[in-house]
Amino acid sequence: MSASQPSRFAPSPSQTWPRNEFVFEPLLYSDEAAELLRIHPKTLQ
Repeated sequence: MSASQPSRFAPSPSQTWPRNEFVFEPLLYSDEAAELLRIHPKTLQ
């Protein structure tokens, strides 16, 4: 991910808190989570 691209985990500038609606966190597949944590997927599992 380059510095010019926003992180998909960071809130966008249009998101303000507090909000009166439910917001669900994005879910990750275990392979994606392992990559973020820089560990082997089997270690995560």
